[in-house]
Formats: sequence, C-alpha cells, structure tokens
Amino acid sequence: MTQWAAAGGNAIVIPVYWQAAQPTALGPVSLSAAGNNGDNVVTEIAHAHAAGLAVYLELDLQYPPQWVLDQVPGFVNQAGTAYTSTNPGANVRDWIWSAAGRQAVASFVSRAIGDLKSVLGDVSGIRAGGGMYGELQFPIDGSSVNGQPSYWGYGQAAQSGVGIASGETATPLPGYVYGTGSSAQDAEWASWYLGSLASWIHWYVLQLRGAGWNGPIYVLHPSFGLRTNWSPESAAYEQQLAQGTDPATMMDAYDSVANVWPWCTWADDSEPFWTPGDTIDSDMAAWRKLLVLAQARGLASHILGENTGGGGSAAIQQLMSGALASGYKGVFYLDYSYLVTNGLLGDLVSEFRAYAP
Repeated sequence: MTQWAAAGGNAIVIPVYWQAAQPTALGPVSLSAAGNNGDNVVTEIAHAHAAGLAVYLELDLQYPPQWVLDQVPGFVNQAGTAYTSTNPGANVRDWIWSAAGRQAVASFVSRAIGDLKSVLGDVSGIRAGGGMYGELQFPIDGSSVNGQPSYWGYGQAAQSGVGIASGETATPLPGYVYGTGSSAQDAEWASWYLGSLASWIHWYVLQLRGAGWNGPIYVLHPSFGLRTNWSPESAAYEQQLAQGTDPATMMDAYDSVANVWPWCTWADDSEPFWTPGDTIDSDMAAWRKLLVLAQARGLASHILGENTGGGGSAAIQQLMSGALASGYKGVFYLDYSYLVTNGLLGDLVSEFRAYAP
C-alpha cells in the first residue's frame, strides 16, 4: 500500500474472503483473517486509509466455504451435468435460483457488513457481481452440449420451482434448450434466463443496502456482451447468452436503486474496427459498449473499469487512451506484482496524468 501510494496510486481493492470469514454454516463472521494473504480486513482498511488510498471493498462470494459447497445446489446444464471448478474464484454455486443459496449469501452479507460498520466510513465503494471471479455472470467453462454452449438453468429450482428463491420464477418452458425450437420460444426462454440473473443482482444490492451499506455499489460487468447486430442463432450470441452477459438487461435491473454504478472488467479491450461515428454495435470495445449503455441510463457519472489481468505497458496505455480518455472516472490495474517487478508503478500514474480528461 505504501509503495502504491508513493507512486501516485490513489485506490485499492480489499476482499473479504467468504471461505475464511464464515467457516461454519450460517455461523458468525470473523474478519480477522479474511483479507489479502489472510490479513485482518479491518486492519487492511485502516492501513489503506492511513496511506491515503481509497478503499473499494468486495465480499468474495466466489470463494465459498466448504459448507456452502456441500449444502447449496450447483448449477446444472442442459445435459444434466452439475457445474464445478478447481479454478480459484470460479467454484460458485447456485444462488440465482436456489433459496438455500440466497439464505447463505444473506447470512454472510449481513454479518460481514455488520462487523465492518465501524470502518465503513473509510470505504469508497463495494464491488458486486456474485458470479465466478466476482462478476455478474453465469458459469463459463468451455463445455458444450450438442454443439451449443452450456446453459445453466436446469437445476431443480430453475426447472420446477421446488426450493426456488423468492422473487425468481421457474422456467416457462421446462426442459427447453435455446436454439432447438421456434424463434418465439427462444426469445421467451432467453428473456427468462437473463431476467433471472438480473433479478439476482437487484436482490443482492438490496441485501447490501439492508445490511447497512448506503455508499456506492459497483456492479462488475464481464466479457464482450450481447450485441444487437448479431444473429440470435450465431455462435457469438449463444455464448454471451449462456454466460448471461447482457449489460443492458442487468443495468435496467439495478438502475432503480440509488447510487449503483457499472464497472467494466475488460477496460483494456481494443477496438480495431471502431471509428468515431461508427454505428455497428459489435465494433465497440466492451468498455465502450458499457459506457454507451450507462450514458443512456444516467449511470456514467461514476463508471469505473479494470484490465483483464497483466498486459504491462500496453494494457496501461490501452486503459488510459481508451476507457479513461472516453469518459471513465477511474481505472484499476490488475496484477500489482507485475507492476512492482517491472518498475511500472510510476508508468501507470504518468499515463493516467497524460490521459485524464
């Protein structure tokens, strides 16, 4: 933190790892070893504040404790295969449709925010998403069924309504798989599938509010997102649909809640085909698409972003000359160790100064 602040950095993300914070089922939360490298979260926030760094907090649902892995149903694809992953931050469970999943999340959120109340005044924002890697998405593991990507709405709650979370609805087309029927059926199923994820993020931000956090919430939008010029039968459309990455639908679900803003997790995306005035939707980079949607909804005044991880000077320059120069209010660089090892801390800040509007 001291190095980063000395180089000119002004913000940092601090996690609360669920698996470390709440090791027993619906039990108490301890922040003493739930931060970076097993540090005390409250102590980390204090150190950041002393260094003059703004703190962006993240309740890391993507690292669930063992009792959640055991008790909360997993996502199931159209072949009946349950999703699981050995990748850090990817082994999530179904708290989209599952009432048991929602109960587990609500327990963690209320207790974590409650234990943080004494230091919430030193927190500038909370990052939210709830899917793999903390982002707003369904799982994506590269699997396919009969040539289509895995869709993850085939668990018991999603299909039958048994054990379903309050506010969610079971599929209107039990057993139906996108792309196997009429265009009307596809549209109905896709609306339900995307709407379920949108309903989740609305519920999640309300949990943060109900627990006592009234400050900014930043929703993490991943990937390229659905584009209007794609055919609904195209491979690109189906992949983004399977992942649930439709930022317009997601924004519409949370823009009714005050002080909730978008955060792009692919702010270093390049756009080799886009030029000023271009109206081809898929020519826009992921960060520009999110910015355009945010501007249309009055959500661009606090929009933030980050790179996808690593990339060095090239990623730094892309962040600054693209997203920041176009209207993003701040950008975060992932892979701090790379910056330190390669002496790029100062480069990041100098690039920021060069491109800041």
